[in-house]
Amino acid sequence: MELGALICIPKSPRCDNCPWQSGCLAFIFGQTDNLPKKRTKTASKPIWVLVGMIELEGRALVRLRPEKGLLAGMWEFPSVESDQPSSKEALIRHFQDMGISVGVEGEPRELRHIFSHRDWHMTIYRCISQEKPPRELPRGNCWLAREQWESVNWAGPHRTLAKWLSQS
Repeated sequence: MELGALICIPKSPRCDNCPWQSGCLAFIFGQTDNLPKKRTKTASKPIWVLVGMIELEGRALVRLRPEKGLLAGMWEFPSVESDQPSSKEALIRHFQDMGISVGVEGEPRELRHIFSHRDWHMTIYRCISQEKPPRELPRGNCWLAREQWESVNWAGPHRTLAKWLSQS
């Protein structure tokens, strides 16, 4: 029997039908109307994410997320997270750290993605490589052909970004 779903339900428990009534402390002390106590939902933390979508010869630069943590082992476009809004210069520096010199093209796109504990405010830039990218990329990064995008396990909202890029 599913006591929590059928008998011991919030606001209007059916104590008369409960096989545990004689041992129930909430019933004995007259607290059935106060239980179960709902936990207050914690507000999701806002995170600003700058995303750089760079394509070269029909391939996009993508990164495999770490094996532990949020969206573990999934693919994404290069991005920079911050606890406050950042400018596109932070994204350009991120690419420079990877050995890639980029410029930003056009107006950014905005996307919001809410997880249970994080609220991503994403700003997506279309980036242009200003020189031939290095042959060796940092570990976990690679150039992925458009034909492979359908079979990739994209991290959350990055699937939407891949669709945007493939439509342009």
